[in-house]
Amino acid sequence: MFRSRPNKILKLWRKIDFVLLTIVAILSLVGFFFIFGTGRQLGGDFTNFWQRHLLFIALGIASFLIIISFDYRKLSHCAWIFYSVATAVLFYVLFFGVTINDASRWLDLPFFFIRLRLQPAELTKPIAVLFFAWVASRRIMNFNRLWVVILYGLAILPPAVLIAMQPDLGTAMVFVGMGVCIAFVAGLSWRLIAVFTAILLITLPLAYNLALEDYQRQRLQTLVNPSEDVSAAGWNA
Repeated sequence: MFRSRPNKILKLWRKIDFVLLTIVAILSLVGFFFIFGTGRQLGGDFTNFWQRHLLFIALGIASFLIIISFDYRKLSHCAWIFYSVATAVLFYVLFFGVTINDASRWLDLPFFFIRLRLQPAELTKPIAVLFFAWVASRRIMNFNRLWVVILYGLAILPPAVLIAMQPDLGTAMVFVGMGVCIAFVAGLSWRLIAVFTAILLITLPLAYNLALEDYQRQRLQTLVNPSEDVSAAGWNA
């Protein structure tokens, strides 16, 4: 029993991607110095933001160690449960979430002496990947058939639609992109890819003019031509 424990620790150690871990550590450290310095300059409520940053780093490290300590594929049987809970939380956020600038995307949760403001859409991303992969791996999911693709699309819709209603169209499109990538890996037919691409290109101008808000169109224009308005919409491009 005790001899097997070092072997488990060694196997855990071998699972770690140290290059990725180093990059994350550097980004976290740089973020800490930026947040600490900005808080000192601005003062007020921003003074102690660095504490929240350190808390998130600690939670991230703990989550990282927990996730790599077991085979994530064992969670596939519970994927639909995680997905259902995450979708319910997204629905809850629409009505009871924190609203900032007419967008309801966050939940305030007390954590000891710090108030955590979480964005459920971000926490739903890994759950959605697990669920989409689980659905795509079912034996009946032959992606050469149109009805299978439609059924799979219905699995993507709930989180994407709920997040778009917050509104957060960018994050909603991320969920669609994740679903499409998993479908492609699972064997999505090139013929169907060509058909859906053609439909997308045909409907894109109509969606741009009728479905998008003014600020969303402005963001797309800035993405295409970031130097058009450097002092305002394109400042971070």
